[in-house]
Amino acid sequence: METRSAGVWLNVAGRQPHGRVQPGADYEAVREDIRRGLTELTDGGRPVFEVVARREDIYRGPVTELAPDLLLYANPGHGLRFNGIRPELRARAPFATFAEYGFTGAHEPQGIYVVAGPGIAPLGRQEPRPIEAIAPTILCLLGLPVPDGMDAPPMLEFLTPQARAATPLTYVPDVAPTAAAGDEGYASDEDREQVEARLRALGYVE
Repeated sequence: METRSAGVWLNVAGRQPHGRVQPGADYEAVREDIRRGLTELTDGGRPVFEVVARREDIYRGPVTELAPDLLLYANPGHGLRFNGIRPELRARAPFATFAEYGFTGAHEPQGIYVVAGPGIAPLGRQEPRPIEAIAPTILCLLGLPVPDGMDAPPMLEFLTPQARAATPLTYVPDVAPTAAAGDEGYASDEDREQVEARLRALGYVE
C-alpha cells in the first residue's frame, strides 16, 4: 500500500512493551537524529520528504502525545510503502518512486469543497481553507454552538447577507470528550459488523 504521509513512533521505554529509548534527553536526541537523517535523505539530488516534523509542531491539545513522534510527508513523485494483511498489498520497499511500481497518484492533503443551495452566495472559487474549519461550519449551519477549543473558525462568508443574519455564531467552553464504560462508538452489532467488513475488504483487519 502507498501514501505520501506517515508517522514514526520511537520504541520508548514505559510506552512500548519492549521500549529501549529512555524518556527525556535520550528520547529528544534519538528523535532529532532520525528527523535530521530523514530531512537530509535525497533521491537523485532531490529531498525525498517535504515535511519531517515533530508531533508538537503539527498538533496541539490534550491528546498530542497520542500522535506519532515524527510526521512525514513525501515530496511529489515519492510515496511511502507499508505492509497490509492482504499479500497483494504488501510492500517491496520502504519508499520508492511511483514509476517503479506503476503508481500514478497518491492521497493528497489538499481537497475541494463545494457549497450550494438556498442562502449560498455565488462567490466562485475561494481561497484554501483548513479542514479544521468544516466541523465548526456545520455546527453553525445546524444552529449549534461552536466549542471554543476548535482549531479554526467556521466558514460563513459564503452565506448571503440574509442567511448570515439568520445564522448566529456562538461559542461554548470546550470540554474533553467522555465515553461510557464499554462504549466503543457502535450504534448496534450490525453497525460493528459493517465497519469490520469494510476494513477487512481494505486489508486492515483479518
